[in-house]
Amino acid sequence: MRILIQFLLILLITSCSAQEAETFVVKGYVFKDASVHYMRRHYKLRIWYNFNYKDSLYQSVKTISKGDPRYFEGDSILIKINKHEPSRNEIIGKIELKNQPIVKLVNPKKRSNNPKSYYIVDEKPLFDTVINPNNNDNALTNYFSKRINDIGIKEEGIVGVGFIVDQNGKVTNAKVRKSHDAFLDTVAIELTKEMPSWKPAKHKNENVRISYLFEVEFKGNADESTK
Repeated sequence: MRILIQFLLILLITSCSAQEAETFVVKGYVFKDASVHYMRRHYKLRIWYNFNYKDSLYQSVKTISKGDPRYFEGDSILIKINKHEPSRNEIIGKIELKNQPIVKLVNPKKRSNNPKSYYIVDEKPLFDTVINPNNNDNALTNYFSKRINDIGIKEEGIVGVGFIVDQNGKVTNAKVRKSHDAFLDTVAIELTKEMPSWKPAKHKNENVRISYLFEVEFKGNADESTK
């Protein structure tokens, strides 16, 4: 019996060593910011990343779990791959780069040629059907509350977002200004990007871009019917 146990242990160790020899670590890049997807009746946060192996570019997707680090477009990451099946891979770490340029394999961003953004204007922008600019925040609160309830978000928290309303009333440059966690941050940005058009701000009788800040509140009381 003892000989059998020793044989099984040796076989297990040999198998694990052989399996480890089939894998190794390469460097990759996140090429698409995290976004929310509906999967199996739940909303999941996913990122897309790529890596080079033997002169071929591979792309993969990872579902982000609670407690995972936040990933952004351009982040450098370490990926463990199977050398016979590179599509079988997993992210094992994030590389912190300090004072170094980030190299992106795909989707490079062009330098922005956007005109100046204003903070103080002669006429403030108007959200959707709002007539009085003092009612913008109330209308935004109603918009976010309805959308959060529609998609059934149960988590609670507050995310501060910043965005630009451009000369045509389109919402651009949505960014997190006060973070809660990776999931709610991403939901808040996605909903901000989906806003209906605004009536643009005016300054000196011309339509102008204006910066806007708003806090998105998740109350965690979505209807059960949204499940």
